[in-house]
Amino acid sequence: MKAYETFPFQTRNESPLVQIFAIPNILNAEIVSEKELSTQVTFNIINNFINSKTKSEELFLDSEIYKLNLSVNYGLAKGMDIGITIPYLFSSGGILDSSIENWHKTFSFPEGQRINYPRNQFHYMYNKNGNKKFDIYDTENSIGDISLSFGYEIFKNVALRGSVKIPTADEKSLTGSGGTDFSFYFAGKNKIGIAHIYGDAGFIVTGKSYYLSDERKTLVGFGTIGLGIEYWDYFIPKIQIDLHSPFYHSSLKEIGSYAGQVVIGGTIFLSKKSKMFLDIGIIEDIIVTTAPDVVFHFSFGKFF
Repeated sequence: MKAYETFPFQTRNESPLVQIFAIPNILNAEIVSEKELSTQVTFNIINNFINSKTKSEELFLDSEIYKLNLSVNYGLAKGMDIGITIPYLFSSGGILDSSIENWHKTFSFPEGQRINYPRNQFHYMYNKNGNKKFDIYDTENSIGDISLSFGYEIFKNVALRGSVKIPTADEKSLTGSGGTDFSFYFAGKNKIGIAHIYGDAGFIVTGKSYYLSDERKTLVGFGTIGLGIEYWDYFIPKIQIDLHSPFYHSSLKEIGSYAGQVVIGGTIFLSKKSKMFLDIGIIEDIIVTTAPDVVFHFSFGKFF
């Protein structure tokens, strides 16, 4: 990979009932060069609040999750790379509820019912037709589901990528699904002047899930589009939109409709010679309540 080049934010929908499946952290359309190694450590602070009811369903999600991802990709051969992503999740009630309420007020973002509930609590609950499918109060720190990935260059600036997510997490605490998922997508990019446009589109085949197995959809589509402005040597501002179709058959908008989030931030290049960079972004749910209230995204990477 060239120094000072736009690449995607390593983001995805981290809502508790969505992040258990194999939405990939989107990789660049450019394959890692042969025998080159890229590493990325990502830290997300994820604040969730959902309280939603229909005639037959009720969903309550209130948490603050600190998620650490280690991703390594290796250029196996010319035009082909492989990789692994290992997540670790720290679950809590959090400390940011008050700050996020102020953030929403400052920028006139929707508050929902957040202000009517105690701050900094952890609680996941889903009820369907009077039957509680889960009711979780206990926090847990544990490894998530590990993903293995591959990439193949079809032609310049277009790659076919895929991944398999294997059940290594504790599915009872919603740090994983309990099943094996597959994802496949095309990634592409194009540069017009100082504007660098990138995107992807693909689908996920979900395996079994410990919770809501009857409601789970087997096939889910997803896509990303992003823009970076390559004007300054050491900084590229970026904006990215992540979308996906619903993972569940549900009358609740939060899990039964199309979901979308926007990422605003940029890449700071710490060293051209050593190819080190820092991604910083803030993520908001542009389709309200279908993704976390807010996510603070930090990612440090290096190419060898």
